[in-house]
Amino acid sequence: MGLSTRNYDILTRIGVGNGALVYRAVDKVTHRQVALKLLVQDGNVDRHFHAEALLGEAPRLAQLTGTHICQLIEAFHDEDGPVLVYEFAQGVNGAELFQKQKPDAAQIIDIAAQLVSALRSGERQSRPHGDVKPSNLILMELADRRPFVLVLDWALTAYRAVAADDSLPYLAPERLHGAVATQRADLFSAGATLFFLCTGKTLIAAKTIAEAESAWKAATPAVLADLRPDLPVKFVQWLCMLLDLSPEKRPASAVDALASLGALNPPPPPVPPESFRARPSLPIASGIVSPPPGNAVSGSAIRELSPASATRPAPEKTDAKPAAVPVKKSHVAMTIGLFLGLVIMIAGSVWFFFLRKEEPVKYPGDTADPLARPTAAARTPSPSVGEDIGKKFTRPPVTAASEKPPKRSTPRPKPTAKPPAATPVAPAPQPEAK
Repeated sequence: MGLSTRNYDILTRIGVGNGALVYRAVDKVTHRQVALKLLVQDGNVDRHFHAEALLGEAPRLAQLTGTHICQLIEAFHDEDGPVLVYEFAQGVNGAELFQKQKPDAAQIIDIAAQLVSALRSGERQSRPHGDVKPSNLILMELADRRPFVLVLDWALTAYRAVAADDSLPYLAPERLHGAVATQRADLFSAGATLFFLCTGKTLIAAKTIAEAESAWKAATPAVLADLRPDLPVKFVQWLCMLLDLSPEKRPASAVDALASLGALNPPPPPVPPESFRARPSLPIASGIVSPPPGNAVSGSAIRELSPASATRPAPEKTDAKPAAVPVKKSHVAMTIGLFLGLVIMIAGSVWFFFLRKEEPVKYPGDTADPLARPTAAARTPSPSVGEDIGKKFTRPPVTAASEKPPKRSTPRPKPTAKPPAATPVAPAPQPEAK
């Protein structure tokens, strides 16, 4: 493959394995970074793929989507062989995770929940993966240092002529003899993959199908409790349930496996990082098109694009003048409403202070006007001096029942009892005269 293809400019080669050469490239139109997987047959690298069947099925494989599924963008035939275009993810391969960064118990539970969630996405679309193993996992680091799991090469194993050598320690026993991939077989492979991520070792060591079959019969997944004593006991039991040799004893689906894992309270589902899958931005209210990214791509002279501009499409060049920005109806309605409210407020103020007539408040039972001024009662003129001589005194009449004669301010003294009569005292005897 040269420095440029039909739609992509090659940056560098990032991997070799399982009959494919993987390149990092940039889309010439969208400036999006992608991974090109060239299926080759050259010397020691043999693709072992049914290329024609794979290219014919590529449009349906591109419809497989999910938060933790690395999506196939397109597939085409290059002069060097079939090429699969995938989303590009920068992270640590699952086969190297334990050597670079030993995950703790909380991270292992988080990785397990995300891996089974990816299997649930394939289950909803009736497409099992078929080849779950550490090398098909990419673990990216989020802003809060939380791992984000991405599963590669979804459903490609169905178009392989023979199984890959590094897949034997992770295949379910029923698949060793060519059985089709199922959800329960994927759960078994997920359990074997998680065992490797926890310990850095495979549960069995086998190079042939016969060795793998006999090794699984003698395997003891419960040894994980001794190798990783920091892991919860419930997690070890859950992993042993996935690695049961009998498919009927495993969870019936990824949904059931996630429900069983929920007893360990895994963290909520993460959001893909912007550097991998940019979330759609909100439309600009003014309708102005955003400017093109600064780093242009032309031929083989490619510069590194920032994550934010990697997925931004370049605007088309045109000589036409930009159209006038229409005024939104909501703005017109708001302006009219504010004007009407101001007019009503001014009219109400004028009426209240200048035109309003004050009306008296009448209460029940009132007959007189409460605003009328009280008038003083007419007084009878006092008689002149000398006119009442010789006339009998008469008490003036009481004009109202409420007017009563004033009470005496001092009470009359009460009569006291007469003192007892004094007892006569006999005179003292006088001496006789001699």
